[in-house]
Amino acid sequence: MSSPVTVKNTFVELDVQTQWTRRRVCSEPALPLIEAEAACRPDGRTTLCVFGWGQDCSVEFVAKMLKANELLHKVNFLYMPMDFRRQVSFGEVFVNAISPSAAGDLWESLKGEYQVRWASKVQGLSALIQKYRNFSVMHHDVPDEAKPRLYVSGARIPFPAPTKKLTRPRPKVQALH
Repeated sequence: MSSPVTVKNTFVELDVQTQWTRRRVCSEPALPLIEAEAACRPDGRTTLCVFGWGQDCSVEFVAKMLKANELLHKVNFLYMPMDFRRQVSFGEVFVNAISPSAAGDLWESLKGEYQVRWASKVQGLSALIQKYRNFSVMHHDVPDEAKPRLYVSGARIPFPAPTKKLTRPRPKVQALH
């Protein structure tokens, strides 16, 4: 049996029996749990954080899964943060729905297989664009699969150009104490 230890929204596993520590690049929901009956009521919110995707999962896989389940047309933003040092996903996806009711539909569709929470820091498409258009992940050296994506009616559209000079993202080194 393992016991997760939170380290900046990622976790490592400590096998209590062998005392071996295994690094896993996966997300642990750092967002607060919400009562089940109130959880999927959007109250005007449209941005979800969906946890539980594998390390080898890509934003392209998420988009294809949403399309196969006829949900991509309800989405206008997808972003899967990456660990650039290990070239793997953190296992979480930020999804913005086109409306609060579409967000509720996405929540209901995803909640059985994934952990779904409301994004706590940024809500809405314009706030997401404002945050990410000048974010280092938009640097031209970053691969396309690691960048946020915009969609209209299920079709990908270009992200707005940055308004300032971008720096390359630096790989973060995580220390265990």
